[in-house]
Amino acid sequence: MKAAFLALAIFVLASSQAFALSAEFVGQKQVTICSCDSAVIPIAINNDGKTDAAVSFETRGSTGLVTVPESNSFSSPAGSRQIRNIFIASSCDAREGYASIAAKFIDTVSGEQAPEAGVIKVVQCSKLALRLDKSSFACGESEYDFTLTNAGLEAEKGSFETNLLGSEYSISEREFNVPAGKSAGVILRVKVDDASRGQTLVLTANGAKSSASATAELEKVYCANGGGSGNGGSNGNGGGNGGGSGGLFGPLSGFFTLGLTNFSFEWLLLLLALLLIAFFYYTVRQLESQEAELDRRALAR
Repeated sequence: MKAAFLALAIFVLASSQAFALSAEFVGQKQVTICSCDSAVIPIAINNDGKTDAAVSFETRGSTGLVTVPESNSFSSPAGSRQIRNIFIASSCDAREGYASIAAKFIDTVSGEQAPEAGVIKVVQCSKLALRLDKSSFACGESEYDFTLTNAGLEAEKGSFETNLLGSEYSISEREFNVPAGKSAGVILRVKVDDASRGQTLVLTANGAKSSASATAELEKVYCANGGGSGNGGSNGNGGGNGGGSGGLFGPLSGFFTLGLTNFSFEWLLLLLALLLIAFFYYTVRQLESQEAELDRRALAR
């Protein structure tokens, strides 16, 4: 009988201790923090029991969303009420989500308890996005216009970097500071040669808490050298690079001075147009020659 009463007394004591230990966020049940950020949260610790308890904290919910260092552990004396500032941190790789903070009490009577103290909401305050808006090409140089947008909840600053050598490009802005909800433009000018043509350009915006990248293919435009200062002869034997305007091949003489190194579709159209001009020129000359011959024969009669 005595053993039964003793067991009942221990059960009642343990039950009272179980309800005597509590923890809760001060002033609010939910705290919002940014990913890749940290916060200090005041937590009220109540130990209305009759034994001391060791207190530590653990997280529940999404794995790796929030961490609580072991340095937050402490002792809660019996009958005490404390407010402790607890340090928490969120991962830089964390997506938006929720996690709860539980206070784990361990004492010699009731063993281990872990009542929930509050909820942590993690949001991505910094959301950088980089896109290529347009590109233009000139002789040996390509120009690319990018737009950097900050869709987060706070300003983001950082710097741009590319996968190119410094001597190969120039950039309008090397650093950025974009307020939340705003955008900023950046222009990249690249010297493109035969070796780099067709390679992929990568521009990266590295912020304090996030980053973004955009790519573009390097293009090269080949430049045509203009006609020379030579004087064209009446028979198409003009000197210099320009070539004469007379003779059957006069209209084509400038074509072979263009320095064609990239025979594209546009050059093919140009060649066809010049051949048509040469054909019509030859046809007209033949007709003129035939008419002259007919006139000569008529006069001979």
